[in-house]
Amino acid sequence: MYRAKEVTPDDPNYGWLVNLVNEVALYNKLSTPKVYIADVSFPNAFAYGSPIAGKRVTITLPLLRILNKDEIKAVLGHELGHLKHRDVELLLAIGLIPALIYWIGYSLMWSGIFGGGGQRNSSLYAWIIGIALLLVSFVFQFLMLGINRMRESYADLNSAKTIPNGAENLQRALAKITLTVDPRALEKYKDKNNVMKMLFFASSPQEDVYGNVDELIEHWKNEKVPWYADIVSDHPHPAKRIQMLEKLKYQV
Repeated sequence: MYRAKEVTPDDPNYGWLVNLVNEVALYNKLSTPKVYIADVSFPNAFAYGSPIAGKRVTITLPLLRILNKDEIKAVLGHELGHLKHRDVELLLAIGLIPALIYWIGYSLMWSGIFGGGGQRNSSLYAWIIGIALLLVSFVFQFLMLGINRMRESYADLNSAKTIPNGAENLQRALAKITLTVDPRALEKYKDKNNVMKMLFFASSPQEDVYGNVDELIEHWKNEKVPWYADIVSDHPHPAKRIQMLEKLKYQV
């Protein structure tokens, strides 16, 4: 989907990025993952891999354009934190549980519908259990989102603890990414009649995202976030992330 291409240290345009990833890997006492660049329209970075393919990290070109090297290192500290904590394997393993529950529930539900004859009571029980398991698998998705948010917070913590000035630079990176994706983000936060919705997979054209970075960060620092604000998100509310990083500035 991302059409990512591997970057080597001798690449004339992006070889420096491999060196940057290697530096962050040294901070985290990890071997350097393979580095990929994706020519897509939105700023993003993510880590992934498998025992066969090895560990990889991908950075999109818009992210390289809007962040300076220190901010990129902070983002890489977050992404390599996922590799360090084996989040890919953990979330994949946990994600199989609701899928298995759903498959069993779906099978029981349909066996209950098409059962009959002298097994009518058994078919009814199978249908009820099947429906119950489908509901359990649905509820489990909220648990999965909660676990994902927790792992994202750990990755933020990793960046703050392993990268010099990681907490502050990750704050600025998050603000720049937000303002690039939605240039009117700060206006929406200021307007109490609007609900801020982060759009991570769409991009709005903007030549300069730097003007409101500090103001957006200050708003997030002072925002009171209700407990339910990110309940359907796989990432913590940005204000929660900024506030945690702010505390970490004085602990590392």
